[in-house]
Amino acid sequence: MLIVVLYHTGFLIRGGFVGVDIFFAISGFVVATSIFGSDRNDSLQFLLYFFARRVKRLMPLFIVVNAITLVVSVFLLSPFGEIQQVAKASAASSFLVANFFFQSRDSYWNLIDHPLRHMWSLSAEEQFYLFFPISVITISRFFRTPQVRSRVWFIFLSLSLFTSLVICLYATKNSARLTLTKFGFFSSPTRAWEFLAGVISFEIHRNFRQKFSLSFSAFLSILGQLLLVWSVLNIRSEVGWPSWRCVPLILGICMLLISGSLNGFWNSLTRLKPLVWIGDRSYGWYLWHWPILVFGRIIFGESKSVVICLVSFSLILAIITKPLVEDRFRFSTFRIQYHSVRFILKAQAILVVLSCGIYALTFTGLGLQASATESGLGLTTQYELGGCYDEPVVLSDVLKFCTNVTDSKFLDVLLIGDSQAPSISDGVFSAGRKLGLVVAGVGLAGCPFAATTPLSGGDKCSGFQALYLDLILKLKPRIVIVAQRTDGYISQFEEWPQVAFPMQDGSIPRTIDEQRGSLLYSYKAAVSKISDLPLKVIIFAETRRVVMPPQTLFDEFTGNNSDNRISIVKQNNQIRDELLIDMKDEYKNIQNVLVVDASSELCNTELYCPAVVEGVLRYRDSFHLNSIGSASLQKFWINVLAR
Repeated sequence: MLIVVLYHTGFLIRGGFVGVDIFFAISGFVVATSIFGSDRNDSLQFLLYFFARRVKRLMPLFIVVNAITLVVSVFLLSPFGEIQQVAKASAASSFLVANFFFQSRDSYWNLIDHPLRHMWSLSAEEQFYLFFPISVITISRFFRTPQVRSRVWFIFLSLSLFTSLVICLYATKNSARLTLTKFGFFSSPTRAWEFLAGVISFEIHRNFRQKFSLSFSAFLSILGQLLLVWSVLNIRSEVGWPSWRCVPLILGICMLLISGSLNGFWNSLTRLKPLVWIGDRSYGWYLWHWPILVFGRIIFGESKSVVICLVSFSLILAIITKPLVEDRFRFSTFRIQYHSVRFILKAQAILVVLSCGIYALTFTGLGLQASATESGLGLTTQYELGGCYDEPVVLSDVLKFCTNVTDSKFLDVLLIGDSQAPSISDGVFSAGRKLGLVVAGVGLAGCPFAATTPLSGGDKCSGFQALYLDLILKLKPRIVIVAQRTDGYISQFEEWPQVAFPMQDGSIPRTIDEQRGSLLYSYKAAVSKISDLPLKVIIFAETRRVVMPPQTLFDEFTGNNSDNRISIVKQNNQIRDELLIDMKDEYKNIQNVLVVDASSELCNTELYCPAVVEGVLRYRDSFHLNSIGSASLQKFWINVLAR
């Protein structure tokens, strides 16, 4: 889990999300060790004892972290959509189905601010812990002859692993389809092969350990470490994961599990006291780190020093809660273990009640009235009239599912870009309907239409760049609207170098001026590729930032939206206006390219843009319109598209 924690900080390990896959394989090995090392003569007693141990090991701290996260979310998150999502996720995770909850909601990378998003992996683990021992008992009862039982067990493991792997690879290979992508990533059937690989590793260790020489153990250990290091350093994107690249990763882990179970020099590293100490606290660290990061960034910002402090604080919490919560229940004696389990299950029931209570409480608005005037719309609602944003999509589906009409055969207007595209989508789509134009929208947050993509974009941005060009070349729209941000790539550059745009020679910008020049070049180069086509390119200047009214109790009580936020808004708007001047200058000599700015429609003065107009909130956050704000630009877009 240490790899996952480092990955979530945004430092060092870009492929650190594979830590979940590693965790699943190790869990399979551990649960097999537990099951086959126990007396299974009394099936019912064995199952009760096994489940009791799992409940005592995993649930106490899980309940504590969940409950604290729920309570803190009431103060730090918005009651107009965000708190409700946390309450739903908490209830789902209490019933061990958080993975299916998130599968039904959105893609993993778009859940960046959900403080319970990491609970999906624990639900997948618990589902395996539920069904696997039952399978073992069932086979043992129906096939009592040891030889026959061993063969049936081998066939069952092999077929189950193979079936799960095939389904997983099929789903993720078709990663351009969102439903399959989410199924492949979140569901337990597509993750079962990773657990089963760990089980098979235990079987190899149990049945063949006497035949392994020390040199063979060393060979397995070295090869396993090489595969692990290669995977962590070379895998870049969650898109379409677990893919075939996950197979060598799991194979490497299995080799380490087998060789690590033997005595030898090469596995001595895994027995170092610091690593063992961290491993003992890894479960608590994993549970604490993500809500601490989410909430801490809201309060203190996202600088490197803040993130390091937050991760360190989550480790301190893990150290404190290990003896107070984890060990207190985990090592309870046999006499009182069932009393402990009953107590834990009651606490879990209380957690569900707490989730439902907080969910109901949010309908009061918690006294925050600004966004209650959205007529029931959640604060996070950006678009309602169509489009395919922040999700994989294939070209053949765009005219069926991503337009302002039903299943069109042609396309008039294509809206592309990063998070600005859905932010203006409803205005563009409604204007298209008024003018009788077919409009399609496709985009991905953090992935602008550019010749090079920011380092933070990874493989998923590269895929969308190819998709943007494919859509333009093959669907032949008459108008292409490009909507994307510029200011954040400059204002965040010093604190967050991952937003850097590689320069023409492939080098990474080191100064703000270099970043500014690289960004402008990259945007212009992408537009130049399509400017010779028989179409009009409309560059939409990003909306100016606004000072949002208090959207959380924390903002209301601390004035968190006042001086500091005002200075940030002014700084970014100044950067935005300067870049807009540069962009107009860059594009003035390119034929069929028009730069448009909606500031006159959204702002009372040249500098001030209100978030609330006539009591209605028009922004999702400081720099994105919500569906109401977007729809308010319908006349603006009618004028632009009719030119």
